[in-house]
Amino acid sequence: MRSPVAVYLRRMSFSPLTILAAVRGSLVALFAVVLCMPSIAAEFTLPDTITIAAGQRREIPLLGVIEAGGATTIKIRYTPGVVRILSARGGTEASQYCEDIPFRDSIVSGTEAYAILSCEYSRPAIGDTVCFLLLEGIGGPERLGQIDVQSVVAEDVSYPITRSSGGVVNRTGPIIGGQRSEVSITGNYPNPFAQRTRIVFRVPIDEPVYLSMRTIQGRLIRSWTVNASAGENSYDLTILPSEAASGMYILELRSLAGTAYHSMRVQP
Repeated sequence: MRSPVAVYLRRMSFSPLTILAAVRGSLVALFAVVLCMPSIAAEFTLPDTITIAAGQRREIPLLGVIEAGGATTIKIRYTPGVVRILSARGGTEASQYCEDIPFRDSIVSGTEAYAILSCEYSRPAIGDTVCFLLLEGIGGPERLGQIDVQSVVAEDVSYPITRSSGGVVNRTGPIIGGQRSEVSITGNYPNPFAQRTRIVFRVPIDEPVYLSMRTIQGRLIRSWTVNASAGENSYDLTILPSEAASGMYILELRSLAGTAYHSMRVQP
C-alpha cells in the first residue's frame, strides 16, 4: 500500500495547477530578461561626404542614438591611408560629457584602422550629437575612404548597431611625398604605447630607409636610419619619457620608392 505522502506528491507533480504555475513562472522570468535587454539599437550618422585635403584638419559631428548614459565605449573604423582621427571631444553640447575623450587607435593594415573612444560620463543620446571628431587628411595613394561606427557599449550593455550612415571621405590634393602603395607602414604594436613599440613597414627593394617621429605640429622628436630588406621589416623603438609627452605623433618613412606616414600615440 502506497503511503499518503507518496500519493500526494505523485498527484501534485501532474496537477494542471502545478503546470500552470510553472509556465507562469517561466513567462515572468522571460519578461524580466526582455526588460533588461536594450530596447533601442544604436544608430549613428556622419556627414554624407567629408571632403578633406592632405594635411588639412577638419572637425565633424557624430550624431546618434544611444539608449543609456554613464560609461560609454565607441569603436570607430576608418581608412588610415586617406584620413586619420586625431582626437575626439564632447562637452555640454554633446551626449559625451568628457571635454577631451580618451581614445586609442589600432592600425590593422593600410586600408583598415580602428579608434576606440571611452568616456566615463555621458547621457543618453536620442538623435543628437554624440561627440565631435577631429580629422586630418592623409596624402596616400587612395583618395576615397570611409568612417563608420562598429560597436558601442554603455553601462556594460552592448547595443547592436542598426545603422551607421554617411562617413564617405573624399581626400583631395596631391599625393604627399610621392607616397606609393608599395611603401607602407603597416602599424606599430602596441598602440598606444608608453616607452616601447614595434614598427612594422614594407619597402619594395633592399635599401637604407629614413624614419622620423614628429608631433602633430611638426616638431621633430627623433630621426634615424634603418637598413631595410625588400618586403616586410620591423623596428623596435624605445622613447624616453623626457623625449615625448602623452599625445599623438606622426611617424614618417622615406625611401627611394616613396614616403609613407602613420599616426601613433604615446600614453603612459
